[in-house]
Parts: sequence; C-alpha cells; structure tokens
Amino acid sequence: MISPTKPPDFARDAARFSLRELVRRAIGVAITLLGLSIVALWSIATLTRRSPEQASRPFAALPLFFNASPQSVRELSAQAQRAVARGDAQAQAGSRTLARLGGAALPYVLPALDSLGPDERKRVALALAPIATRMGVGSPSELADGDLALEFWTRFWRDRALDFRTQVTHRLTARLAERSISTRREDLIELDTFPLPELIDALGKVETNDDLERVRRLSSVLSHVTELPYALAADADLNAARANVERWQDFWDAHGADYVAFDGPKRITTLVTETRYGKWLQSARRHGLGRSVRGESALSLVKRGLSVTSLLMLLGMLGGFGFGVLWARAERRAALVPRYASALAGTTLAALPVATVVLFTSSASSLPLAAAIVVVTTAAWVSRHLARATLLGADRHWAHALHAAAPLGAVHPPFVLTSVVLLEIGMRLPGLGRAAVDAIGNDDVNVWMACSLALALVTLVLRNLADLILARSAATESEP
Repeated sequence: MISPTKPPDFARDAARFSLRELVRRAIGVAITLLGLSIVALWSIATLTRRSPEQASRPFAALPLFFNASPQSVRELSAQAQRAVARGDAQAQAGSRTLARLGGAALPYVLPALDSLGPDERKRVALALAPIATRMGVGSPSELADGDLALEFWTRFWRDRALDFRTQVTHRLTARLAERSISTRREDLIELDTFPLPELIDALGKVETNDDLERVRRLSSVLSHVTELPYALAADADLNAARANVERWQDFWDAHGADYVAFDGPKRITTLVTETRYGKWLQSARRHGLGRSVRGESALSLVKRGLSVTSLLMLLGMLGGFGFGVLWARAERRAALVPRYASALAGTTLAALPVATVVLFTSSASSLPLAAAIVVVTTAAWVSRHLARATLLGADRHWAHALHAAAPLGAVHPPFVLTSVVLLEIGMRLPGLGRAAVDAIGNDDVNVWMACSLALALVTLVLRNLADLILARSAATESEP
C-alpha cells in the first residue's frame, strides 16, 4: 500500500498568509494603533500640562479619556440659573452663560421658575432678556423690569412651549434648506439656539451652486443665533462655502455639548466622547486626522513628512540590510587583522547612538548625508547580529545569508525608524520625526497624533512584511 504523499512545507507556510491571516494581522495593526493613540495623547498632555497655550485650547478643560460628569445644556443652564437667582458674585457670569445658551436653555430654565422665590424669578427673567431681543419676540417695554419680564416669559412659554421640540425644528430646518423664504428664517430665529443641531447637520457637503445657496441661508441663521461673525458673504464661491461649513463644524465640535441634552444612550456615550480623546477622534474622522493650530490639515503635513521619512526608511531597510549582510560575509573571509578591525569598527558604529553622530552633523541639513548615516549605522548593526551566524561562511551562497538574516526583520524596522527620527530631529530634516517634535513645542495635538500614528503604521507594515519574507525564506529552505 502506497502511503499518501506528505505536502511540502512551503505550502503550509504560504497558507499562513491567506485571507484569514491578512485579516488577523490587519486587526492586530488596528488594535495596536488604537492603543498607541491613547499613549500618544497622554504623553503630549503630560508634556504640555503647564504650558500657557494649553489653557487656551478648546478642550483643555475636558478630562483625557473618561468624563464621569459630562456637562450638557441641562446642567449648564441649571448652574447659571442658580447663580443668577442668588444674585451673588457669580450672577453676572451666570447671566452671560444664559444669554450664550439662548433658546437651547429655555426648556430647562422657564419650567423651573416656579421653584424659585419671587425675587429670584425676577432676576432670572431679566437675565433672559437678551435672548428675547435676539429672537425678536420681546420689546424693550415688555422687558423693562423684573415683573414685566417675568410676565413676558410666563406668557411666552405658555404659548410657545410646543415649538421647542426636535420634530418642529427638524421640519423648519429642512424647509429652509430646500428653499429661501423669509418667514421660515424668522421661525427658526424665534427658536434661537434650540435648532442648532439640525442647522449644523443640514449644512451637508458643498458640491453644486444649490449647496452654496443652502449654506448661505443656514449660515445666516447660525450667525444670528450664536452672534458669531461666520455668515457666508453674498459673493462667496464654492470653496468659500466649504470653508464656512468647516468653520461651523469646528464650532460645533468645540461647543456642541453646550446646546444639547445628554439623555438615554447618549448619556453613556458622552462618558467617552466628551473627553479630549473623544474630541480628537471626532476631529480626525471629520477633517482627515484633524487640523494643526495654524489651520492646515494634519494629513497634508503627514504626507509631506512621509516622503522624507519613507525614503530614509527604505534606504536603511534595504541598503543597510544588504550592506550589513555583505559586510558580515566579507569579514568572515578576511584575514585575522582586517577581521578584528572590521569587528571593532562595526561594534563601535552599532553601539554609538545615532544621536551622537548627529551632534557632528547637525549644522548640515543634508538628505544625502542623513541617508549615508542611516545606511552605515544600520549595516553595522546588522553585521554584528550576523557575525556568529554559521550560514555566513564563504562557502555558502549569498541567498542563504539573506535567509539567515531574515529573523532580524522583527527588530530591524524599529531600529531603523529610531535612527531616522533622530536624524530628522538633529539635522532639521522635514520628516515625520521633526514634525512630531515641532508639534510638541507648539502644543499641536492633532499634528502630534497624526505623526505618531503614521510612524507607528510604517513600522507595523514593515514588520509584517518582514514576517512575510521570513516565512517565505523558511519555505524556500524546506523545499527539496
């Protein structure tokens, strides 16, 4: 009886890189990048904690990763109402908060008036007077004193309470987005900031002239109710309209939580979304890894820096790796004195940090010089790791030397990347490493995160490619 033929080893090795293996590796890369993003945000927050610029950032007051007490319009309006009702030193700040929250706060402030004392109700009613003026629903005579203001708001809420519902604002916003009619604009203005979520969402994408007109109508209402000078000019083109939409989206990213209530499942999600990490994720999703403090896309900065970093990485990976293999083989074939000289030179270069080399070349911002340094230092590092490999003898083919060097693929990319980053920093080359250091100096979270993730992604891709080469090398070795 003839026994079945045993399948060759290289077939099993090739199966490792099937679709399932690729999916598994992709998931592993995604999880690694997620973990790295958490570490990267924590690191820049720690490094810039005491910088003056940090306090002025939009999300500086938010916790990093978990918000146990997210503040929505319900909490903010209640706090402001209590401060105004007490009439203490915080009353003026509370009045400004109520005026800023506007119509979004009315469903929480007006029903609560009955729970206050007579004088407290009057103070709160007067503090709401700027909202009535902005809405165009109250005259100065109706808001002249506390009694009149209280009577006005009591009558207003009795007549208009049903208008402060999401269904109503959604319908009014959709009508204004479709067609320009002055009454539709006035209906939305009379609700003030309450329809802000629908107005922001209705801006949409700008691709045609119809989109341009829609943004102009919606932007006019947004500018009125928020009192921000972001209205779209009459002669604006499509590019200006797109920039206007981004400006309103940035405003909503920074202050949207002040105008909505966290109810139901949203209350749970805000424990994470109302954090600095959550805000960064939203910005990265919407704006391509976010924007720098100067308003430039972080993704465009990464693309520019990646051209320099990837070139140096490629030269270090391929040139340094190949040169290191040849170096180790030549050293084994050399006489005793040249062999010891080579070993001493290789050990010195491998042990000498690249940062030390940069100290002597930092005045020269030269890409060819940086490439030469990374190739030589990487070659020295590879040759030292292969110095004792038995497959590097003079009697073996060069392909066997590459097979022997393949296991270094797991640690080679991080070594080369570290060298490249140090060279970019020391020689002021416009790569990802330099951009990351500048981002820390400028407290630019988006650029720092984008550069960190890009560097990590490059390393992870190279390591997975090295694993592929290693598996194929092992499969080739097992072939008859």
